[in-house]
Amino acid sequence: MLPADGRRRRGTASVDADGAELLKLALDGTRPQVEALLARLRPDVVLFDFVTPWVADAARRLGVRSARFSIFPAVSGAYFMAHGRGLYGARPTAEELASAPEGFPPSSPLSTVPTYQAAHFTHIFTSFHGMPSTHDRSVACHNACDALVIRTCHEMEGPTSTTSRRSMASRCSPRGHWCRSHREASWRRGSRRGSPPSRTRPSSSPWTNIE
Repeated sequence: MLPADGRRRRGTASVDADGAELLKLALDGTRPQVEALLARLRPDVVLFDFVTPWVADAARRLGVRSARFSIFPAVSGAYFMAHGRGLYGARPTAEELASAPEGFPPSSPLSTVPTYQAAHFTHIFTSFHGMPSTHDRSVACHNACDALVIRTCHEMEGPTSTTSRRSMASRCSPRGHWCRSHREASWRRGSRRGSPPSRTRPSSSPWTNIE
């Protein structure tokens, strides 16, 4: 985030919770400029985070692929993004959030959390200033993007990554260290043919795995 002239740098780490929500509103206000940049640059793929689900909509109108880069660990997706965690408008209580959802690895030390910590989790499902909650923004990103990118490690988050993938259907495939192959280039070029890109990737992975 670029600071305004004469003002010191600010990020979500340097403001209180309410101020962080206002920063999201400010970022929403940049949508016209972001759309103009996308129209001018026409990238093959645009990466965005959970704060700006509207980036995917803007990209699709231009025939540009979008990939949501998750800044959260896989365990958070498994714990908070499961069906019933606010997906249909209900706001979970602290008591409900103190226990992991169905399908969460029972051996995980996070299968239950202290009540005081669960009370803090309710912030994720709370709407501020009349705008979508953090959870609602994340769900909107999942529904709008063409691909989801999660930085994780199988040795640390293997079981919870599996739980997350179950809720993402075919749009998530675990890989090792990788580089792009020729098939990935074809997948990107497919969005240049005058129609919005398909939401499905090639049937076999377009990524070259480097084990």
